[in-house]
This record gives sequence, C-alpha cells and structure tokens, in this order.
Amino acid sequence: MKRSMEGLHPPRSAAIVGLTIGLMLGSVAVGATGSARGVSVWLPKETLPAKMGLVKTQEWRAVPLDDLPRSVRGNPVMASETVLASFEAETGAVGLYSRVGDRLQKRGVAVLEPTCRPATYRLVPGDARTGPGVEIHAPSRKGSAQTKPACTVYLNQAGIFEFRPGRSARLTIKDSQLAYGIVPSYVGVDLVFDPRDHVDADRLHVPSMNLFVGLVAGGDCMMVATWPAGDQSTKLGLTTEGARRTIGRFTIDPSGGSVYLSYLTCPGIWHAEELKDTHLERDTEIGWKRPFDARWIGRFFIGPERIHYPFYFRHGKKKVWGRCIRGWYHYPLWFEKDKTTIHFEKKFPPEGELLIYHLERQSAPAPDSTGVLSPVAVMRRALGADVADKLLDLDGIEPRAVLEHGNAVCAMTDQLTQIFKAGQEVKERSKVTRLADDVATFITRIRERAYEFDEFARRLKAFLKAQTLTDPTFSREAFAVIIRRITEIERLLKGAMPRVSLEEVRGWTDQIKALSSEVREGNKEKCIALGFKCRSIASTQDDLVRGLSIRAIGIMEAAARAGVVSPERVKLAERIIVDARRVLRHPTCWEPSRANVPKADPGRD
Repeated sequence: MKRSMEGLHPPRSAAIVGLTIGLMLGSVAVGATGSARGVSVWLPKETLPAKMGLVKTQEWRAVPLDDLPRSVRGNPVMASETVLASFEAETGAVGLYSRVGDRLQKRGVAVLEPTCRPATYRLVPGDARTGPGVEIHAPSRKGSAQTKPACTVYLNQAGIFEFRPGRSARLTIKDSQLAYGIVPSYVGVDLVFDPRDHVDADRLHVPSMNLFVGLVAGGDCMMVATWPAGDQSTKLGLTTEGARRTIGRFTIDPSGGSVYLSYLTCPGIWHAEELKDTHLERDTEIGWKRPFDARWIGRFFIGPERIHYPFYFRHGKKKVWGRCIRGWYHYPLWFEKDKTTIHFEKKFPPEGELLIYHLERQSAPAPDSTGVLSPVAVMRRALGADVADKLLDLDGIEPRAVLEHGNAVCAMTDQLTQIFKAGQEVKERSKVTRLADDVATFITRIRERAYEFDEFARRLKAFLKAQTLTDPTFSREAFAVIIRRITEIERLLKGAMPRVSLEEVRGWTDQIKALSSEVREGNKEKCIALGFKCRSIASTQDDLVRGLSIRAIGIMEAAARAGVVSPERVKLAERIIVDARRVLRHPTCWEPSRANVPKADPGRD
C-alpha cells in the first residue's frame, strides 16, 4: 500500500502560529502590529450564541503581541478560520464552535475537572513549540488566582485546539450530539459505538487508542480528538432527546498529557444509509455524494462472517475474489463520476446500516490550505507524523510478502504446466527447480501463518482463564462471544488444517524437479497431477488463514463491546484488542485488509 502523505506538513512545532490579540478599545485600532497568521483572540462585549449565529470580527481591535503575558477581564474568544472557542468565566467552561466565515455552529462545551468557577484568564506568549495561548485559572481558597493554571488552551492555524492540563485532571466535551463514536484501527477493524445499541446505558467506556472520531448528528461535522501514548482512559456519555439517541459527552483522563481537538466541517462529511432487501443483486445509486476526494469508507455488517468491516470505495464496478466475503462477488461500493453506487448479493444480505466516513484524504492539501483536514491529518499535525504513524501502526497494514515475486501456488503451478506442455522441462530446468521450491516454501509459510493464530488463541485463552482465577469480579458471560471465537479458531485449526505434512509436500515438489532431468512421455501429466495436489493443499490453507483472520477481527469487536460497562472491563478489552491487532499485522493477500486493493484473483493478478 502506498501511504497517504496527507498531514505530513507542517510539523506541529511549525504549525502553531502567532495570535493577534484584540480588545474593544474604541473605534481606532491600537498597535495592530502582531502577526495574524490564521489565529486571533478577542474580548467581545457579548457572549456568543449557543445556537448558530454570526460574528463580526471586523469590529474588534488589535494590540501588539509583545504585550504578553497579561491578565484580561471578560470572556476571551479564540478562533482560526475553521473553529472558534468562547471562554465563559462564570461557568469556567469553553464553548466550542465550528466556523465557516462569520457563521458559527456550536458543537460542544469543554469542561475541566476540577471545575474553574469563576475562571480568570491570562494571555501567554507560550514557547517556540506552541505559540501564544489562554491560561484558565480558578480562584484559590483565599480568593486570589492560583499560580498554576488549571489548563492552557492553544489553537493552531489548522484549527486544532490543544488542551494542556495544569491542575485539571479530566477533560469533558459535553453537549456534543454525536450520532456515532469511532475508535479507528488500521490493523483489524475500526471500533464503532452506536448509542442506539445501548438503550439501557448512560455511559460507555471505550478503548483509549489515541484517536477518537465522533460523527456529529446532521452529517456535516466530525469531532476529532487525539492524544499521545500514555495511561489515558476515555468514556462516552449517552443522552436521549425525543426519539434520538446520541453521544452527548466525551470524557478523557489525559494522564498529564495534552489532548488535541478539532471539528471538521463540510456538508456530507459522513453519511448513514439504511440497507434494504431491494439493494440485493442490483446496482443501486444512493442519494449521498462525496463532498471531496478522500479514501471513503463504507462499513456494514457481513452476516455470514458475523463482523462489521470497513470497505474502501472503489472507482468503477468490478467483480472480485473474496477476502472479507467468501468466494466471488461484486465489490459492494464504488463511485462512477459523481454517482455513489452500492451492490449487495444474496450470499451476504445487507443488515442494519451502511456507515460512510473517511479517515484520510487522497493526498495532502497545500501547507497554506484552508481545506477540510482528515482525522489522520489532525493526528499527524498534532502529534507529529512519525509519532502518529507509529500509534496508528501503519507499518502493520503492509501485506506480508510470502514470496518475493508475489505469485501464489496456482500461478506457479500454471507456469510449471506450461513448461512441461511445451516440452521445455530440460531447457528450463533451473526455472522448474526454482518454481517447485517456491511452491513448497509458500505452503510452508502459509501454514506457519495459521499457527500464529493458534498461538494467539492459546495466549488469549490462558489470559481469560487467569482472570477467572484471580479476579472475583470477572464475568465469563461478558466475554462469552470472545470465548466462542477462540473455540472456533481451535476447531478450524483442527478440522480444516490439511493432514498432509510439509515433508509430503516437499516430496511432491522434489518429484516435479526430478521430472525435469529428461524429456519423457507422461511428464506433463505427472506435473499436472503433482501440481494439483499442491494447489489443493494451498487452497485449503489459504481459506483456513482467511477464516482465522476473520475470527480474530470478530474478537476485536467483541472485546470492545464487552468493555463498555466499566473502567476495569475496558482495560481488559484493550489488552485483548492489542493482542488481536498483533496477530493481524502484516496479513497475507487472502486475509481481510482494507489497505489492499482487491484483486480479481489474488493467485493470478
């Protein structure tokens, strides 16, 4: 896979820019000499609207940047071209808005714990890494301001807030109205939390995997939160407004590190489409159209495999050979010019919804671009490209090269057959030897891959057993789906693993090599028969590895569901997810991997 370069410029230290600090000082601007490279701070007369409204920033005046640090009275407002934060001294909260020109939409409210009520503010120059920011102070018991701020909020040109904790120990973004919460995972599967699936819960504890994407109700905005590696914990608060169930709160214990937050706004930036039986066996154009080029993902439930899986939209219709879906099928999602088309087959009837979103753009915007970033670009700009790529484990999505030339057993045995059909076995003896050895090596390595899943199942089974013995609160019922998936892996390995030993396979390929010593009548038929034996073993193993991989993906999803009930349970879930991701790294070309473009036949092209 060619990695997207989106978000690799500028680095975070270069992306944080200076602020123009503005005060209402009358009709004349005083000392308007500071840099205004995309970020401004003001002190408006009135509190900003809770609902969509307009701001007239041109009425606010500027003072020099060298006037910092300085304490200010009132409620500062800090904004880039795409987001705005309104500091509310009375409550100690920070209103968060998306911004299109002077048009605002309130997206949430940042609340610190312990609370700062009433809050006072100090504008600070920051350092070379951050640029100026707004310190939030709470009064001490004696009534004077605390020396150490509760939190300092910075904003960069790309529209990314940094909440750098001081005395504050927790950050909550409330009033969020998220229809879905996504914990992306390039290795394995994205973990999606739908509040409608948890009608009896008021909170969900979710894996803290350094990136969270909230799909804001209405389909025009994505909330993106990211943070560096550490011992963080995250949870979602659920709310019901009328018939609508949403995620109203996102809470993170940042473990002393910064939390970065941004709102990505564009009509149609995500979409949910109800799947119907009428979508079966036909090309169906849906109403949603991509608002910009990106690596758009369509996630749906695959009934026969009992997993949700994210498929990248293709460009154009194509029939492919199965990875996530067994056998041959029409690829279910594609674009044709400005049309969005879906196609499902009776062998995997649609269930639930098709959820459409993106994590990456197709390419990086220009450094001075004001275009909509992607969640991955936010993470890279906030944490730095190298750190973000490591946390995302982009290396792990690279497919394993079973053989350097990339051919599978069917392709190699076809080549051998053609040589023997042409009577060229002696002339091409060195090629026959190489191909025969590669066939044996390929079968050996795929079998070794299958045993990696065997070791994963053994490890996970022992881990759950240890929890049963040492933790009196551990519930096997809560992890029943995972235990069932482990049993499936064990049964697959026992029932589907070929009984033929690798020594026998090597004996067959040695016989093929021996046939090339002399051109004899019957060589072709013998080569075809031996090649068929090798292909039969290889095909069985390939399908076995595919099935094992799907079950490991199912374990990831089941662990996330099992972890939502408590902080302790989600920590167990995180350990299971990490172990599942470890075995799913570097998949073969038969295993589900959204990073790889599906082939018409992975054995031939």
